[in-house]
Amino acid sequence: MQDYLVIQAKREVGIQALYALRASQNIYVKSEKDKPFVMSSVHSLLTHCANISKLLWSPLPRKGNKNIKSILGVDLAEALGIKETDFPLIRSRIFRDSLDHFDERLVEWIEKAFPTTPGKPQISVTDLVVGRAVSGPNMMNVRHYDPDTHVFTFMDDQLNLEDLKNELLKIQEIVGGPIIIED
Repeated sequence: MQDYLVIQAKREVGIQALYALRASQNIYVKSEKDKPFVMSSVHSLLTHCANISKLLWSPLPRKGNKNIKSILGVDLAEALGIKETDFPLIRSRIFRDSLDHFDERLVEWIEKAFPTTPGKPQISVTDLVVGRAVSGPNMMNVRHYDPDTHVFTFMDDQLNLEDLKNELLKIQEIVGGPIIIED
């Protein structure tokens, strides 16, 4: 069972990497013409990377469920010879947690914008911006993608999507190259 689990988990990592890379391509293709599609693709990219992270580094099992680590005795990453420091962007939980807990992040940025007087923002807030960042004191970009630098910002956190793409390509090499999905 353990060997089969490793084979299937590796395959799923490859599939998630393929989906993430396709989403990455969509970001670049659509960044000039279809801004809602860009943000949708960024979200998809980050979700697939979160899935890879969860497959490689098992989170704590939920309510009696088993995970890969509980079967193998080690994380899949360790079974594949991947060090904790090899893929810092994919392993990071910052963006994964922001997506998983978007409701909490929404409250957080509203409280930053309206810390004292309801209806009177203390800072300017922009959201769903594709292009150059608007910056300055008392300014917050909730979700922003700069196609020139390939940096996605969610509130105060920044992620270079080109660097993330490079990690995905390295993961594909480890799991046996790109997965081919037949039409």
